[in-house]
Formats: sequence, structure tokens, C-alpha cells
Amino acid sequence: MKLDMKTYFSITSAYVLSFILLFVLITPYALGSGRLIESIDPTSAAVGSTVKITGTNLSNSIFIIDPKTGGNTQNTTGTVNADLTQTTFSVPGNLRRASHIVKSGPSLTDISNGISLLITSAGAPVIEAIHPLRTVPGDPVTVYGFNLTNDARLKSEDGLEYSVSGTVSRSAKELRFEIPSDIPTGLYSVVVISPDGTTESSQKININNGGEPFNRIIRPNLPTEGLPGLGQLVAIIFTWSINLLGIVVFVMIFYAGFKWATAAGNTARVNEARGQISNAILGAIILLSAWIILNTINPDLVGGTLTLPGIEARIGE
Repeated sequence: MKLDMKTYFSITSAYVLSFILLFVLITPYALGSGRLIESIDPTSAAVGSTVKITGTNLSNSIFIIDPKTGGNTQNTTGTVNADLTQTTFSVPGNLRRASHIVKSGPSLTDISNGISLLITSAGAPVIEAIHPLRTVPGDPVTVYGFNLTNDARLKSEDGLEYSVSGTVSRSAKELRFEIPSDIPTGLYSVVVISPDGTTESSQKININNGGEPFNRIIRPNLPTEGLPGLGQLVAIIFTWSINLLGIVVFVMIFYAGFKWATAAGNTARVNEARGQISNAILGAIILLSAWIILNTINPDLVGGTLTLPGIEARIGE
């Protein structure tokens, strides 16, 4: 089959455009926008201390990932220098004493390599809520917060303390224990002890010794740890939708070019292939225009961290 120069030039141009489009889509993920962490100082730190990372094309947005809790991620903001080679940040709270992975980037879809940081001190326990607040001996109680441990006490209004044997979730955000069978009736606060401090709850548990068990609200343990928030999920879905449309455009141009090359002089097939290439190129232009418009309105819509306000669930009496 022999192609004239006009047809050959049209097919070649279509292939070049499709490869350029595919390169633009894949490059940020293949190269990670050139973000690279080379070192971290210090390599071990306590909550609240200052850490400095050194590398290339760093961001002021830092992600700290706990690999042993299903990828539970904490995000914090640091200070990056003018040439983007150093970022300084404070270790946020709510991290457990363990090895974590530190990454730099504006979002989870545009992020650097990871480097290890050992959290040596997680800070004193934080108690946010207790459920239920009315109970009897033998009933289970759940404490919600951060940096919780299984070393807990029930403290009466007279200052007497009763040890409880509990279990702590892997993220150290939930502590479960049973009310001791020999504890007297009264109001009790929960005391949680850790190597980094001791915390006493402001809420009081009303224990009625000898009464019937209270009806308890079942709180399902949903597997939400390590999953992105609603805002991050929307941003990820939108970014990948644009990438998928770009790949579809590439495939259409490739298919139409193949159809044109194998038309063997069939005018109908050539016209059909030419129309498909024109439509694909028009789609690429529309896709690029949509990206430029959204990036101009708000860069977070096309790859940043989109934050949506949520509803905070508080568990109380």
C-alpha cells in the first residue's frame, strides 16, 4: 500500500500528538514531579519536636504514614526554603511510638519518595470521649482519644483508684475495658497512664453496683483507618477521571490512524478515520481547556488536597 505525502503527514501528526498527550499524563506519576527526599534530620524525634528534610523540589506539605496501622496518614504543614531543597516541620500529635514514613508533596497523587522517621515519644494520652457514661460492673466501656495505653485506672471522687485490664486498638485511638465486679457505686473518672504522661478524663462514669445492665448502643468498628478523607477522595477521583479521558483520546487517535493506514485506498474508510482523528483531537483540546479553566479557578481541583467540611461525631451521654 502506498500513501501520499498528505496522508502520511496527517497520520504522523496524529501519532505525535497522541504520544505527547500520553507523555504529559504519565510523566507526573512516573517521575513524581521530580520530588525527592535525600535525608532527614534527626532520624528519630518526639511529638512536637522539629525535623528537617533535605532533597529536591520539596513541598511545605508533609505526609507522615504509619505502615503498621493500615497506612494511617497524618498531614502537617512545614516551611520550605526558596529553592525547594529543605522543609522544616514540627512532628504533629496523635502519632504512636513507632517507625513512620515521611513524604513530601501537595497531595497523595503528587508526592515524593518516603524516608523513615522513628517517633520516640508520642506525648501524653488524650481522652476525647467515653461510652457509655452509665454502666454496671461487668459491662464494657470504650474510651476514645489519642495515644491511649492499656494502663488505665478508674478514679473515684474520694481519690481511690481501681485498676482495669483493657485492650488498645493498633492506632492507639480506642481503649476498651470492663468495669471491675467489686467496684462500689459512684462517679468515676478514667485515668490513662503512658511513659509520656498521665491524663484524667473530665467526663465521669456513673457506676451502679448491683443494678441491671443498661441498654448499650452498638458502635460498629468501621475499617476507616488508612483511607483518604472525603476531600482527598473527591480530588483523587477527579484527577484520575481527567487522566482516563486523556488515555481514551490517545487510544482513539491510535485506532483511527491504524484504520487510515490500512484503508488501502478505500475513500469511505479514510474519511471515517479522518473524522475520528478530528473528533479525538477536538476532545483533547476540550480536555486541556477544562483542565486550564479548573486550574485557574482553584489548583486544588486538579491534583491538590481538596478539603470538604465534615460532620464531627461526638459520643456522649
